[in-house]
Amino acid sequence: MKRLLEIRIRRISAYDIEKHKEELASVEGELDGTRKKLKQLTKTVIAWLESLLEKYGDRYKRKTKVTSIEEVDKKAVATANIKLAYDEESGFFGSDVRGTEHQLQVTEYDRILAVSSDGTYRIMAPPKKVLLPRKLLFVGLFDSEKGKDFTLVYRDGERNAFGKRVHIESFIHDKEYRFFKDENGKLDLLLEGDATPGRVHLQFVAQKRQRQKEAEFDLGELEFAGITARGQRLAPKPVARVKHLLDR
Repeated sequence: MKRLLEIRIRRISAYDIEKHKEELASVEGELDGTRKKLKQLTKTVIAWLESLLEKYGDRYKRKTKVTSIEEVDKKAVATANIKLAYDEESGFFGSDVRGTEHQLQVTEYDRILAVSSDGTYRIMAPPKKVLLPRKLLFVGLFDSEKGKDFTLVYRDGERNAFGKRVHIESFIHDKEYRFFKDENGKLDLLLEGDATPGRVHLQFVAQKRQRQKEAEFDLGELEFAGITARGQRLAPKPVARVKHLLDR
């Protein structure tokens, strides 16, 4: 009797094991199918919607009509929720910078133009934190379709003063450009737009037996030049100081 019971139990156990294997294989098959659908989620959703239309479409007719479809510019409706700032002490600029200077509130699609006193500039997406060389002179939104005009005065490494008008247009994101080739030069004056730029007072470097110690130059006489072009020399002597004079 005991032996007969053992045979029956073994048969039941074997049956349970086979049944469990079948159920496990079925679950694994369903999981594989689900994984495939998740990898192609768009096709899966479309197929599901089409099955709903096929099953219930005749019973539930559409009550609305599409009369027109308007194209929405995502840049135009974007929210200006990114706050940028510059910290002069550290030289950092961006959304993760706590500063009180050159503050901007922009969208993720805006492009930012930043110009430093060493004559370098770059156009970039709103940064979290970027280190800018030398002191930041200008930061603002850049319109890639219109570009940006500037009138500028700079001195080269030998303190000779030059001036020119430039138009920034084509660019590569985050690439550093220079308004002048001399890396030892300094950007003394940067004026944006087409407004009357006024004049500059130039104080010459002191020299022995020097009769002329200063001069003025009308910035309205400057013409547009290439980004890296030297421009027009403003005085025949080295300049110690540049001062902007606004016309009355």
